[in-house]
Amino acid sequence: MKKTRLLANPDFDFKIIGLVSNAKGHKLAWEINNSLTINLEKDNDIILSFVEERRLVLLCFKYETENGKLLLIKNRSLESDEFSPLFWIPELHEFDYLIWLRETDLIDEEKIVKKLKGIRVIQYCVSIDIDKLKSKDNLLF
Repeated sequence: MKKTRLLANPDFDFKIIGLVSNAKGHKLAWEINNSLTINLEKDNDIILSFVEERRLVLLCFKYETENGKLLLIKNRSLESDEFSPLFWIPELHEFDYLIWLRETDLIDEEKIVKKLKGIRVIQYCVSIDIDKLKSKDNLLF
């Protein structure tokens, strides 16, 4: 049987910021809200299903305006255990949370990273180059 392939070049019109923090999601969202003067709110968990019957359930907080969107997403699935953890972006397993940012009227990425570095519950924070990620398609949901 002849196979047909769909070739697509998705548009990654957003930024990713990696965070290392041992804080619980609600505490981290509260700290980010205070630092960035935004209103991150708990959103429905993101559920990603894969062909291999693998499923990720990701904790998510959302702040959205007419022109921009910021998501705080836990990188480790809520359904994974400590012996076989499942990560949203496996090559970024050292990051506990990822910020998915589509900015227009929000402050720019560099200013966000600078402010996030000043939050006491965040040990490390850095912008991620999406083009270098092997599993960047996981970012499209």
